Amino acid sequence: MRQQLLDITEIGPPSLDNFIPSGNDEVLYTLRNLVAGNQQDRFYYLWGKTGSGKSHLLQAVADAFSEQQCNSRYIDCNQDEPNFNPGTDCIVIDNVERLDDAAQIRLFNL
Repeated sequence: MRQQLLDITEIGPPSLDNFIPSGNDEVLYTLRNLVAGNQQDRFYYLWGKTGSGKSHLLQAVADAFSEQQCNSRYIDCNQDEPNFNPGTDCIVIDNVERLDDAAQIRLFNL
């Protein structure tokens, strides 16, 4: 038996370009328009099953805004102490369901 090499390469950090939509074409289209400045809404809420790519998309949006010299911040409520700085251009918050009552109120007030 001869071992075959698989052409597996690292895909790099999360981006909108390396997200595989798997039926989520509309959310990808919306987020691309948001990053391009073609969306007027101030808030977006993503939900879905575990492993559906929500964190990937959130990190990709935060990185895309940072690349445009915007003050952008990705907060993972599983790991970070939420600091909702109102001076930030774009705040992306992952795992919001982990916030305690006080943090939810601070986020809502922001």
